Amino acid sequence: MKLSLNDVAFEPTRRCNLVCHHCMRGPGQNMDMSPKFIDAFFERNDIEYINHICFSGGEPTLNPEIITYTIEKIINEKKAVGSVSTVTNGQIFSKEIVDAFNHFNQYRNRQSIDEIPKKYQACSEDTIRKLIKDNTDNHARITFSKDQYHKEVPSKIEELYLRESQGLKITSTPYLEQEKIYKTGNATFGRDFDYQLDQLRYYEEKDSYVVFDLLYLTASGYITTEGMGTYQDMDQINTGHVSNVTIPEILVDYGTPIFKTKKLTRDDIKR
Repeated sequence: MKLSLNDVAFEPTRRCNLVCHHCMRGPGQNMDMSPKFIDAFFERNDIEYINHICFSGGEPTLNPEIITYTIEKIINEKKAVGSVSTVTNGQIFSKEIVDAFNHFNQYRNRQSIDEIPKKYQACSEDTIRKLIKDNTDNHARITFSKDQYHKEVPSKIEELYLRESQGLKITSTPYLEQEKIYKTGNATFGRDFDYQLDQLRYYEEKDSYVVFDLLYLTASGYITTEGMGTYQDMDQINTGHVSNVTIPEILVDYGTPIFKTKKLTRDDIKR
């Protein structure tokens, strides 16, 4: 069964170099994602397109190798991925991540230059040039956690990211309202939070199924539909391990069809 995914998150590591009192994850764990989980995610599912991949955490700069591995897999195997991003506390400069994101950005730029003239061949040359310009760069984003609960990002670190970036989008998180913090993990304040799996909305389009909501692959290899909560939450309540469950099976058990799409059954995904 062919799939298009809107939003995917990979958790490169559960290690962190800070202990933030608002962190929903709770105490860090000495755990890094294995490349075999990335392989299983792509190889056990017929994924035609992913709109966006976010590298979460933990602190992603503590395991740049898995990010580089994923980006190289996308490029070498010509996976159709629209954009990638990561959020860092900005205490470590990772040239490996910048290089990987630069490589991905260049890969997507080449795709835009090749594909847009073919897709819009009926348009004028001026329109095509504008479309290419609008779709060049900003395919990869690095965001600094600069809210009031994180340690200040050293200016020299931020300058290094800006200097080494080649068309990457460098952004920062805004001031974080207390009511937007979930009272879980390290946080003893904020709004109440009850971890539970969200339903995945999906619909059929031509010969593939489009998954509208987030799929989160943890460092321990479990897939969840809820990107919030502690590491213990995600390990105890999830849709199954990436080595044992496929996305179509997850849609059968945890999916909600929209746009008049028929509910998937086990018989449907066996065909």
